[in-house]
Amino acid sequence: MFLDLSNFLWILKNYREPPSMRLSFDGIEVTRFAKHEFDYNLGIMTYEDRFVWTDTSGEERTAHKTHRMTLVTFSEIAFFLENLGFGEMRTFNSYTDRESARLTGKKLMVTARWGSSC
Repeated sequence: MFLDLSNFLWILKNYREPPSMRLSFDGIEVTRFAKHEFDYNLGIMTYEDRFVWTDTSGEERTAHKTHRMTLVTFSEIAFFLENLGFGEMRTFNSYTDRESARLTGKKLMVTARWGSSC
């Protein structure tokens, strides 16, 4: 099994409020606003993207998308995988890692083998 997740402990330790961004799409200037909210009681991060632009008729338009993510750690993942019968877990920080490594970046990548002892 291979899992590729956000390393929320790293994100929380290195947290910065996301900046707004301006980009052009088919000649129209679009501003992207992002906002994060953390519910530490429930272990949920809510990420909201809001896009604002003026259409060709001069009317302001907006679009938004909300993402809700569970804040999970490697220890929780390892616990559940072991209880499901997985073992030989290895962790990686990126796709370029060729050897298992201590988790030190924003990615949490885990491999595990079904039916193997830990």
